[in-house]
Parts: sequence; structure tokens; C-alpha cells
Amino acid sequence: MRFHVISKCIDQQDGDILIDLEDMTLKKIDLNESVEEDKTYVKANEQIIIIHNLNWGIKDSYLEAFSKTRKLKKQEFKFFKIKGPSNIYIDKNNFIFNDDSLVGRLVNKGEIDNLENMGIDRFNELLNKTSKQEIVFLLRGKKIYRIFTSVKLNILLNDENSQINMYQYLNKDQSNEILEKLKVDISVAHNKLYNALKYIDEELGK
Repeated sequence: MRFHVISKCIDQQDGDILIDLEDMTLKKIDLNESVEEDKTYVKANEQIIIIHNLNWGIKDSYLEAFSKTRKLKKQEFKFFKIKGPSNIYIDKNNFIFNDDSLVGRLVNKGEIDNLENMGIDRFNELLNKTSKQEIVFLLRGKKIYRIFTSVKLNILLNDENSQINMYQYLNKDQSNEILEKLKVDISVAHNKLYNALKYIDEELGK
């Protein structure tokens, strides 16, 4: 069995949410193993081994969440989309709301870890910023297994375009159009790194 982990949950009661790559089905399975989100594994002879998968990655999960592709059989799961701008926030019991409407209870381990590290106020600031654009929740019933943001989707797509342009450059396909596009991509990446370092310096200085 080959599978991709789309959601690592906070406890074994919630299990982990996988994409079974054999039949492209979303499944909730208690693995009792230490697996990581956005990684692909193969299970054979009762062993789970991480593998490099060219057919599915984090970008594919985001494309599926935002309905850019329709490759998965979702079963009882659904991608619940909220168009921005919206007023999304989390309370002290990990319930997420859109205005006064309950979306569900967050059970994703990575997001809960971020919440505990950042504190609820800063986490809500982040939710507020990301919900200015479209945001998607992976739901089953009233449990939220993953949060997908337009911001992250755009970063993934821009990174892919940059890699394509660099590949063309290294392969001597050096038309002026490609070089200009590559220059723009490098400038954008440089600005993002500069802003990230500036933000870190500001946080360290508090």
C-alpha cells in the first residue's frame, strides 16, 4: 500500500488522514506509527517506509483542495471552501467559526502546535490575514483535519514557475523573455526573504 499523509492529527482517537495512492481515496487510518504530514510512504510486511513520490506532493493536495483538479475520491470527507474576505477565528476550545457560524473543531497536530506556540491572539491574527482571500477546510462531520490557504497555494505555484524557468536557463534556452521572467522571479524571492528576515528581527527585538 502506498499512501500520502494529508493530515496528522492530535491523538490516536482521530487517527491520521491519508490519500491511498492505489485507488486515490481519502481514508482515516490509525497507523500507530510516527509519520509526517505531506510525506509519502509504502507499507509492506508490516513496515512503513518513507519514499520519494513524483506523482503526488503538497502542491497536488492544495490543487485538489481548491478544486483545480478532481483526482480524489473524498468518501465522507469534503473540502469546505469559504470565499474571502471573511471573519474566521478560533476559540479557546479549538472551535473555528466564520462570523457566528461553526465550521468545526481543529484536530490537526501541526496547526494545534502552531496555536500553542503562537498563542490564540496571534493565531487569530494569522487566520484573519489568510481569510482575506479564499480559504479551504478539510472536514469530516465537524472536525477540521487541515486548513488550506490561497496564500500558500500561490507560493507553491510561484515556486514551481521559478523552477521551470531556472531549468530552461540551465539548459541554455536563454531567450530574453525567459531571462527577464527569471530576473523578476529572483527579485520577488529576494524581497520575500528580506521581509521575512525583517519580521524575525522585529520579533527578536520585542
